[in-house]
Amino acid sequence: MSSGARRSSLRRTNTNTRAVLVIVAIFVLVLFDAFLVVLAMSSTAEGPNSTRYIEPDHRATPTPTSEPAPEVRPLELSRDLSAASEVIVWRSEKGSCSTGVAPVIETSTNGGIDWVARDLLRYDVREIVAIQVRSASYGIAVAKVGDECTTAGLRSFTGGQFWERADEVLSEFVFIVPGDQPSVMVFGELVSAPCPAPLQAASMAESLYVLCADGAVFALAESGWIPEPVSDGVVALVPGSSAAMFVSIGDPRCPTLFVTGTADESEPGVCVEVAPSSGRMIATAAGEVLWVWIGEWFGAL
Repeated sequence: MSSGARRSSLRRTNTNTRAVLVIVAIFVLVLFDAFLVVLAMSSTAEGPNSTRYIEPDHRATPTPTSEPAPEVRPLELSRDLSAASEVIVWRSEKGSCSTGVAPVIETSTNGGIDWVARDLLRYDVREIVAIQVRSASYGIAVAKVGDECTTAGLRSFTGGQFWERADEVLSEFVFIVPGDQPSVMVFGELVSAPCPAPLQAASMAESLYVLCADGAVFALAESGWIPEPVSDGVVALVPGSSAAMFVSIGDPRCPTLFVTGTADESEPGVCVEVAPSSGRMIATAAGEVLWVWIGEWFGAL
């Protein structure tokens, strides 16, 4: 073969090789673009449902009603509720020294989906006055212990599984001290109650509030107790909330249970379509989550 023919054949071979390389490169680019598309779709796709809300989850806009609400004003609140985050929450049935009803504490680390009942009998707890949970492992309580029902402080470093006596934690609480002349324990200091029958004391919006049996609410100021402009029918305070919030019944905007601020605020509030239950309605807040426990229903809103 002549040198010219060899050069011509070599050029054809090089041309074919370049063509094959170009085709391969285009194919690789197409595959790479497809991979990028799949990766982008997978990164934006919704993951498994991890909602913390307990059925029924109701956050509908309040509906006006003219029907009168049932009379369920409690003579006392038999429950307490405390949350440390959007998933860590403790609740208690307080029990009673006078009737012998045993108290119960339950803890949850998954937003109330599962609960663990904690044994208090070994600590001779007869009544729970108040609870606070600070983390998945740490919580404190005010309890009445022994035959004399002595007020004591308790704390747990094991998520409520084991407890120890620690009266120093009493100074971390706000709670009602009953008696002929009832008072309020305010972080270790006794203050006379603003009414003859106080039901609940709570810290909200960096202030202290007391709810009375007639539905009146008072805030503690330097000059003493000041009446709060709340709607009729308040049955519970909402400790932990960044603004003063109250649970009420009989509000014309909600036929069942309404959580809202003071009467002079325009905040629409939250309508909870669960039947009121006397003495068994309690709420608390942690961050942006409002926890509500009414009768047999528990949920986050």
